[in-house]
Amino acid sequence: MATIDQQLPPEELEPEFEGDALEVEQTDGDEEAPDAGLRPKISPLDRKLITRPYDLAVSELVAQIAGGDLILNPVYQRKYVWDDIKASKLIESLVINIPIPVIYLVEEEDGTCSTIDGQQRLRSIYRYLNNEFRLTGLEVLADLNERRYLELGEREQRLIARRAIRGIVVGQASHPDIRFDVFERLNTGSVALTTQEIRNSAFRGPFNDLLHELANSDALRQCFSNRANTRMTTEELVLRFFALDEHLLEYRPKLKKFLTIYMRENRQLGAEGIASKRASFLSTVAKVYSVFSGSAFRRTVVEDRKIRWIPQINSALYDVVMLNFARLDVEPEQLKASRARIRQGMERLATRDDEFADAISRSTSDRHRLLRRVALFGRMLEGLGLQSGLAEEIEALQGR
Repeated sequence: MATIDQQLPPEELEPEFEGDALEVEQTDGDEEAPDAGLRPKISPLDRKLITRPYDLAVSELVAQIAGGDLILNPVYQRKYVWDDIKASKLIESLVINIPIPVIYLVEEEDGTCSTIDGQQRLRSIYRYLNNEFRLTGLEVLADLNERRYLELGEREQRLIARRAIRGIVVGQASHPDIRFDVFERLNTGSVALTTQEIRNSAFRGPFNDLLHELANSDALRQCFSNRANTRMTTEELVLRFFALDEHLLEYRPKLKKFLTIYMRENRQLGAEGIASKRASFLSTVAKVYSVFSGSAFRRTVVEDRKIRWIPQINSALYDVVMLNFARLDVEPEQLKASRARIRQGMERLATRDDEFADAISRSTSDRHRLLRRVALFGRMLEGLGLQSGLAEEIEALQGR
């Protein structure tokens, strides 16, 4: 029987930069925040979840993978992690007709399907039929050990190629919010997907592509000291900036839902909107780097009477700096003249202002703490002659 003579497409993952992984300080913020019902209520008539069976023979699945109709390596999926022993036992199960767990797929707008759950199984099958590894560790069919697919007898090849795999496809016409819930509930891999990885899989489109582009931009990487972007940590920070920059005064917890709704509503953003957001983000990051260099968004603490920068990114400080700097009508080169004073002002806020320190370290997604820390930093900038206008907007909203 003929074999597939094509290489599996390369992983579409975040670039593996050298150095330590980017870390974001963890707080108890989002768990304590009440759900203010930000997610739109979906009427029973609109709660559409369209699914259909997708039962195909192994040979058909492999042909669809080779032809690009079935995608095993969407960006949100993790790397292939099965070793050859585990993959071999899956092939053995096909030969002796042991049922294979159901795979779940999602229909994309271009008519292709991507894996939600089952990538490791499908990738193992594809690799074996492409003769990329020898069977090993088999106990029931021990005589097949050390054989590639082309080295099997015709009977075993036919058994594998004709074996049917049960699949379920989540239709493209399913309601976006329900579709996101399905992705979240089917997140059953050995390494659970992060919320941003799920958003990425559920809300593909031009805006999602922009998040990836900006997350891997040189400008932002410099602010993060070139630390590796893992698990779409950086994409979520980019999303966080856009959502809060546009809807800061309307923000209500939970932050997770707030970001999810914003990404869903902007998934098909047009070219003009994409260009505007790209320019705004890159301009803001350039200003930040001109002041903070590779220590941007880090919290400072006093130890032994010395100021120390914590290496992890503080997402609350990220809000503070990005949102205010986005509204400063100055060029990065002009900000350099105030570099030392801005950094000293940030250090004073973080180490001597109890209200600011509380707002960047505890329950950080709380609405009051978010608005207060942004306003306090804005007031500090005003004292240096730099006007973002955010402090006035926030305090006017709060009736101060």
